[in-house]
Amino acid sequence: MTRPEANTHASNGFVVNNQNSTGEVFAEVDQQWLAWQCQMLASCTSASLLKYPVKNNGQLECVASWPQSAPEPTLVELQNQLGAEPGLFNKANCCEIAGVSQDLIACSIKISKQEYMLWVLSEHRPASQRQAMIHLLQWGGNCLAILKGQQHKSNARLMYVESLVSSDNLEHCLLELCKNISQQFDCESVYLLNTGRTTVTSALSYPPTDVLPNSDLDLQLKKIRDESFAQQTLISFPSINDTPNFKREHQRFGQSNQSALCSVPFIENGNRMAVLLLQKKEVFTSAEIASISLLPNILNHALENRIKGHNEKKSAKTIFSKIANLRAIAIACMLFITLMIAGNIDSTLEIKAAAEVEGRKKQLIVAPHDGYIKEAFYRSGDTVKAGDILAQLDDLNLDLNKKQQLANMASLKSQYQAALSERDRVKLARIRAQMDRAQAELDIIDYQLSQQKLSAAFDGVVLQGDMSQRIGAPVKAAEVLYELAAIDDYKIALYVSEYDIAELTTARKGKIRFTAFPNKVWGFSLLSLHPVSEIRDQKNVFRIEAKLDDDSNELKPGLRGYAQITTGEHSLLWVWTRNTITRMRLWFWQGAGW
Repeated sequence: MTRPEANTHASNGFVVNNQNSTGEVFAEVDQQWLAWQCQMLASCTSASLLKYPVKNNGQLECVASWPQSAPEPTLVELQNQLGAEPGLFNKANCCEIAGVSQDLIACSIKISKQEYMLWVLSEHRPASQRQAMIHLLQWGGNCLAILKGQQHKSNARLMYVESLVSSDNLEHCLLELCKNISQQFDCESVYLLNTGRTTVTSALSYPPTDVLPNSDLDLQLKKIRDESFAQQTLISFPSINDTPNFKREHQRFGQSNQSALCSVPFIENGNRMAVLLLQKKEVFTSAEIASISLLPNILNHALENRIKGHNEKKSAKTIFSKIANLRAIAIACMLFITLMIAGNIDSTLEIKAAAEVEGRKKQLIVAPHDGYIKEAFYRSGDTVKAGDILAQLDDLNLDLNKKQQLANMASLKSQYQAALSERDRVKLARIRAQMDRAQAELDIIDYQLSQQKLSAAFDGVVLQGDMSQRIGAPVKAAEVLYELAAIDDYKIALYVSEYDIAELTTARKGKIRFTAFPNKVWGFSLLSLHPVSEIRDQKNVFRIEAKLDDDSNELKPGLRGYAQITTGEHSLLWVWTRNTITRMRLWFWQGAGW
């Protein structure tokens, strides 16, 4: 017989397999027991512990060997060597392996519901000694069964405790516990009936079942819970012994569902925590009842700590929620008191506006005609005096045009003298008209030559223009080259938002700070309101002119700042909420219009 998914090789007529069906190393308990068992037999040369398959046509599985490289026989080979019938057997026989006579001993072992077979190869011994070896192996098998049973119980206890800490959610932990218990005892359903000390539902079940409050199932489970707490001991139905228990509710529930029941209460330090109810079709055996009766000893303390921690966490959340509610109430009261006080206190409304210093007199210096920049003497930010030359245009073309016109004028004068000597009046009139035209062009050229130098009309500062970067570049007629502003005569321009312009009907005074002088405040008076709005910084604003109360030589045209315009007295609450209320009114008005 070949074994799928296992590493095998032939040795001495047997099949060797060093891994179990799951691909893991042999169990530590089985391996240590087999080594101890073989050491008890002085004549033992090799041994293997084989596990029978669940299905009859399956392959034997080697769970331990001594030494670990020992060969593993198949079931057919063992039967041939021992001359035994299929099934479990205890027999010893002498056989010849690799030309050497050895004793082959096979011994059946049953651990829980699983069947094993131990075979041993040893030196040839008399029949009486072989029989003694079989008895010794049987006693060793009983010890192995006890060890594996204790190991199984320890694993089950650890699994139960771990399920209670598998999640932060208590309900998930209890469901995991019910699942593990259901799989351990092969139950149809497992219910955990709690006493309401936690926030989980009164009845948890695996497989999950919706137990509606006050339904027939909920009422029946509560009666079983109360009956179990009243007895304070394990209750099974039907009973397998003559224990005198009052189990009327268990009997009714079991008969109506045609199933066997077993319940056990969890009580720690007099605190009733829950009742575990197991339900399945077959009657619970004595071994199962004994295992179920140990569950309170295993889980009582862990379950009590888990419920206590859950309740403490719940209490902390409740306290925090109450504190949060009290804080919210206190904040609401303080806000209400603040609004009441603000509604009864008068305050001055101050409108904020952007401010800029502008020269009262301005001069735009433009190109008088098409030409080229010859020289530039000033640029933006420079201070100039009245009559200073800012720039000069190139007059080469005008000089050439003037010389051409002068030559033309001289020719016309000679033609005029010739016509005068001939006394030709028609020719004289035509030549005189041409001379007048030439003279007019000369006058224009002289006028343009007189405008080649661009000068300042008054003392001021250059706001815009830097012709030093355009030497030799062409300019067009009427192109702005410089912008001047008077340095000793300026005004303040304020730009007020359209939301605030209606509040300035009675406003006359205000304060202003400039970016260049953040530590100094100037007072001002409003002069005039420009009736047309303009767009500034992507906002619709109105321009207002103002005059500083005290003139200062520190200010220059172009400086910017922020102004506060003082208006009438209003309540402090209205001052705080004015902008919000105004925008909400407009928003609702737009919505109504739609």
